[in-house]
Amino acid sequence: MVIILKWIYKVKLDELGGILKNKARLVARGYRQKKGIDFEESFAPVARLEAIRIFLAYVAHKNMVVYQMDVKTAFLNGNLREKVYISQPDGFVDQDNPNHVYKLKKALYGLKQAPRAWYDMLSSFLLSQDFSKGSVDPTLFIRKNGTELLLNRVVERRNCTLIEAARTMLIYAQAPLSLLAEAMATACFTQNQSIIRLRHGKTPYELLHSKLPDLSFFHVFGALCYPTNNSENLDFSKGSVDPTLFIRRNGTELLLMSMMGKISFFLGLQISQSPRGIFINQSKYALESLKKYGFESCDSVDTPMVEKSKLDEDKEGKAVDPSHYHARSIEKHVHAVKRIFRYLRGTVHRGLWYPKDSSVALTAFADADHAGCQDTRRSTSGSVQFLGERLISWSSKRQKCAAISSMKAKYIALSGCCAQIL
Repeated sequence: MVIILKWIYKVKLDELGGILKNKARLVARGYRQKKGIDFEESFAPVARLEAIRIFLAYVAHKNMVVYQMDVKTAFLNGNLREKVYISQPDGFVDQDNPNHVYKLKKALYGLKQAPRAWYDMLSSFLLSQDFSKGSVDPTLFIRKNGTELLLNRVVERRNCTLIEAARTMLIYAQAPLSLLAEAMATACFTQNQSIIRLRHGKTPYELLHSKLPDLSFFHVFGALCYPTNNSENLDFSKGSVDPTLFIRRNGTELLLMSMMGKISFFLGLQISQSPRGIFINQSKYALESLKKYGFESCDSVDTPMVEKSKLDEDKEGKAVDPSHYHARSIEKHVHAVKRIFRYLRGTVHRGLWYPKDSSVALTAFADADHAGCQDTRRSTSGSVQFLGERLISWSSKRQKCAAISSMKAKYIALSGCCAQIL
């Protein structure tokens, strides 16, 4: 089967809505592909929000700073297992052979197997660097460095700085060579394997001169540049034209990466880092939703819904399928939805606060009511999990069976809480 290509044009905006650039991307019409014929696997795991919160809670506990990088055209780096043929793109048709097709070596955006191919490539690379994949969350990779745990969700950060780099830095700073041992320790003991840097981690030059060194005049053999504004030499090389573009060699292939600075937005989360800790919320997304549906200036309420409101009650006592109301909503359903937006208006700036001065002891709470649902007489389970004082997970669900006692309802809630902990 030959996959047809198309051009997608888009204006790329920054986090504040400003125009960054115009983009044109060539994508495949993968919706025509058939499983078992054109591809085998298309599933690619996505990071769970609980794992992200645990990661940020640990970062706050260690008083670290998280930086974010972007792999340029990430899906184009994935290797295809299947044979995929595509048509010639519009504007680049060979006039002598207009009916010829291309065979893809790498994945394209739009292909069903593109996300899986990219994950397989990234996963195999991290595993080759002595990382171990999480048994529960396959997007979490962990590497032990002595007694320290190094977590990485995007790329590997390995310090390849040579001893000559430390010596050259001392000579340039006109510092005594007696500091060579300290310089070597500072230069080489940064095998974090993640885009994380300690707030007070300084080079000998910074300690002596209270400013960042300018090391652009020399190149350290076997070492590349660390993706920040300073010039520490690690496994990334900085672009000579674009200083925010970094290149990571993966075997014989190159990954183009750009430095995005301190992490501020990730998977819909708005992340604010400060010396006191990390604050997480979704105010930008909430404000956009309120503006979209005209609730910018509405009155706020304290709860998202009225307690004991029977939106799906049937007067004849028949079983009700809530999905039927998706296409046949009535006035009281509209009022219930409006109340959710009014609740959102009053809580738009609330979020999670992860302080740095707190332990990481795991604490969990679970509880349940008994026969709280007026229609099914089923109980509702609730649970929360903390790392120290940092809330990382919570749940409130109606139980799948009717508990004959409050004790059994609490046991069901406890089992769900333990499953989340494990």
